[in-house]
Amino acid sequence: MKIYNSATQQQIQSFLVEIESNFEPPLSQRLNILEYAEKLSNKAEIVCYKEEERIISAILYYIDNEKKTAYIPVLGSVDGFESRGLMRTLMEEVENILLSSDFCSLGLETWLGSRALNIYIKRGFHVKSITQETIRTSVLLSKNLRKNFPHYPFIETPLEVNEKLNKDLGVNIYFKRDDLFPVIGGGSKARKLKYILRKAVENGCTSVVTAGSNSSNHLRATAVLCAELGLKFTACIHDARPIDSDIRGNLKLTLDLSQRCHFVEMNEIKQVMDNAINEYIREGEKPLYIWGGGHCVEGTVAYYDATLSTLKDMEVVPDYIFLASGTGTTQAGVFLGAAKGAKGTKVVGVSVARQLERGREAVQEAIHDIHHYMPEIKCNVQDVIFDDNFLAGGYAKTDDKLDSFLKNIQQQYGIILDPVYSGKAFYGLWNYVNSGKVEKGKNVLFWNTGGVLNLV
Repeated sequence: MKIYNSATQQQIQSFLVEIESNFEPPLSQRLNILEYAEKLSNKAEIVCYKEEERIISAILYYIDNEKKTAYIPVLGSVDGFESRGLMRTLMEEVENILLSSDFCSLGLETWLGSRALNIYIKRGFHVKSITQETIRTSVLLSKNLRKNFPHYPFIETPLEVNEKLNKDLGVNIYFKRDDLFPVIGGGSKARKLKYILRKAVENGCTSVVTAGSNSSNHLRATAVLCAELGLKFTACIHDARPIDSDIRGNLKLTLDLSQRCHFVEMNEIKQVMDNAINEYIREGEKPLYIWGGGHCVEGTVAYYDATLSTLKDMEVVPDYIFLASGTGTTQAGVFLGAAKGAKGTKVVGVSVARQLERGREAVQEAIHDIHHYMPEIKCNVQDVIFDDNFLAGGYAKTDDKLDSFLKNIQQQYGIILDPVYSGKAFYGLWNYVNSGKVEKGKNVLFWNTGGVLNLV
C-alpha cells in the first residue's frame, strides 16, 4: 500500500468525520469540522494511506521551520483499519521526514485512559505536561529527535588476554570486560542505561518502568541507576516470586532498590507495564518506558560507540567478535561499529533466549531503527549472524554440558562466566574453534556482557 503526502480539503473533512469519535470529547463537540478541515488543508502536512479516494489512515502535522519542531493535531485510522500496523508505518515516515531535515522534536496531545497514550510512550515520546481538565486529564507528549546521544560519564572497561587459554586453543582471544562496567553488577545493560537515562533525565522524566526476569541484568542495573539518579522505578518481572531464602543476586538488588515490583506471567507483562505507566501519570510523574533489555536506539548507540573505542584499543583487527545476544540492540551496535571500523569482521551473536528467526529479526530491526540517525554507515543486514545452538534449554536455563564446561573454564583458566548470558556465548565460541568454524591463529574479540551476579 502506497503512502501519500497530499490530500484534498474534502478528503480531509471526510476523514475527520469518520474518526471524530476517537477523540474525547468527539471532535464535532469542540469545533466546526468544515472550518478545521480547511485550516488543516492550508497549514498542515499530511502522510496517509488511501483506498481509492478515501483516506483510511493519516497523520496531519504542523511544522515550525524556524524552531525545527513539529506538532501532530490529528492522527488515526477509520473503522476496520485500526490494527493493521498502518499508524506505526506512518509515524515512522513522519519521524524520518523530520530527521532528514534536522528537526529536534515532535509533539502531540492525548489523554489519560486513551488507548494511544501507552503506544506513544512506547515509541519514545515522553510526558511534557499533565493538565487536569473538566472531563479528562490531558497529557502533552514530545519526542526528542536530536541526533546526538549524550551519556553519563564512566570509566571504560579493560581489554584483557588470557595467555594460557590462547595457547591451548590456538587462537588469539581478547576479552572485553563489560562484566566490570562501573555500576554495581556491571554488564552491557549498565552501559546502555548510561545513555538511556541521560536522555530521559534531560527530557524531564521522573520515573521509569521496565521489565525482565528474576535473572535480569537489565532490571538490576536499572534499579541501581534509578536510585543513584533519584528516579522512581517500577520493575515488572515475568517470573514467579521465589521464596525469600532463594532471593539473591540480580533479583535481590532489584527488589531492594525498586519502589514497586510486580511478579506476573509473561502474557500479562504488557498490561502490567501499561498500568504502571498510567499509575505514574495519575500521580503527576513523567514516566519513561524502557523495553526489556534496554531495546532502543540509545542502547544500540551505546554499543556502536563502545565497539569503535575498543577497536582502537586493540593491537589487531579482529576476524570475529562473539557476544551473548538477547533483545538485539547490543549485537546491532557491535555489528554497526564493526561495519564502520573493522570491515570484514564477522560478528557472531550467541542466543541466550530466542530461536534463530526471531532473534536475527530483532537484531535487524534494531539496525533499521538507527538508520536515519546514522545514514552514513553502510552495512548489509543479511550479514547478521545469530546462533541459537547453545541455548541449553532456553533463557535462564542450563544443562549438564554447559555446567561442566563453565566449571572447567573456571578451574583451568580462572575465567568466571555465568550460565545465563556470557557463559553461553563463550561456550559457543569454544565450539566454533574446536569445530574449525573459527580457524587456528585467528584474532577474536569476546565481549563479556556480564551476569556474574547470577552466580551469587
